[in-house]
Amino acid sequence: MTIKRYGNNGLLITLLHKLIARYYLKKPDAEFLLNQKYYSWKAIFYEFMNTLYYLAKSEKSYKVTSVAFESSNTCNLKCLQCPVNTTMKRAKGYLDLNLFKKVIDDNPQLLFVMPYLWGEPLLHSKIYEMIDYSVKHNVPVYISTNATLLTDEKIIDRLLTSGISALQISLDGIEDTYTRIRGVEYRKIKKTIELVLERRKALQKEKDVAVTLNVVIFGETEKVAEQVRREWEDRMDSVQFSPKIELKPTDRKHPCFELWRGNMVVLWDGRCVPCCVDYEGTMVCGDAKEEKLQDIWNGKTLRGMRKEHAAKAFSGLCGRCNEFTTSLAHKRFQ
Repeated sequence: MTIKRYGNNGLLITLLHKLIARYYLKKPDAEFLLNQKYYSWKAIFYEFMNTLYYLAKSEKSYKVTSVAFESSNTCNLKCLQCPVNTTMKRAKGYLDLNLFKKVIDDNPQLLFVMPYLWGEPLLHSKIYEMIDYSVKHNVPVYISTNATLLTDEKIIDRLLTSGISALQISLDGIEDTYTRIRGVEYRKIKKTIELVLERRKALQKEKDVAVTLNVVIFGETEKVAEQVRREWEDRMDSVQFSPKIELKPTDRKHPCFELWRGNMVVLWDGRCVPCCVDYEGTMVCGDAKEEKLQDIWNGKTLRGMRKEHAAKAFSGLCGRCNEFTTSLAHKRFQ
């Protein structure tokens, strides 16, 4: 499979990522994600600096480098593994466009944004305005969708020509397994994905927009995940497996890199939490409506959390942060 290069990253950066993925991380599949997220020497430098702060167990970290915006925590599906329409107790809502613009304006150093978290981002009436504003400010946009709203060529073309750099499609299972988990016929979603790939080729966007699949691995999908890979890996830029988040006592032995990595999570109401595991917003560290993300990033709350982790004291949600154990995917929040 050809590995896509992003932005102004060249062969040297691509080679570097190949070596890191295979010999340092020992995760060859990580090569694609490295190319996607660390597409320039500036991006690599920011990652290097945040990693140094992590290794030093500093109470601070270097810089906010990306933002996961919860454009909405509403969804048109009720998937078995997702809390949004099953167990989530938090109020539902939509991210204000002006708040999105404020964060982009306040953080010119951002390497990319992801206007999705919990929920279906294409339900937001202003999602294309968010994408357009980010792209005009030279901040790449990576978006994820369940693809059920990509119902015809016109809608697909609008998304593929919006300026996004990557489109991830969630595909939890295959055939009857997918239908049971998502409540949507697999045959129908398969046709949609194939149409996305056809339109990308017709629009000559194959070098501009990466199209990937992500499978959440848990009891229902583990046995069919390899079937998904075999069906799609030759047509997609990447097929990724992500273990399901499970909240139960953790055997964590090391500080979590998420507190230093550089990604900030902004919930739809502006409250900020340190990582995507906190789907109920229980570990609020600031408010993007009132503060700049860099100030929140090295503010009192996050400094305190880093200090706890450095002392191997994992309180609150961090003490229950776990993932489905599977040989198909590495845990992300160790």
